[in-house]
Amino acid sequence: MDLISTRCNAYHKLKVDIDDLTVSQLVDLMVKNQDLIRRPMMYNDEQLQVGFSEDDIRSFLPREVRRENLKALMNNQVGAQV
Repeated sequence: MDLISTRCNAYHKLKVDIDDLTVSQLVDLMVKNQDLIRRPMMYNDEQLQVGFSEDDIRSFLPREVRRENLKALMNNQVGAQV
């Protein structure tokens, strides 16, 4: 389950197999133990990103911003090679 941080201390203390839980039980568990929820959690009308992945988080930026960042990166690399 991507929403649950299975590496956190709170998860290990519970000693529960989340695969055996119903959706309702899982929601209750997350409400009572919010430390289990992976962060950051970002969403928009089209996508949900849970956990830190720089590439996936970048997809939330508008295309023009990503294009400008790529240009700046490329310019810095060319300048460093000269």
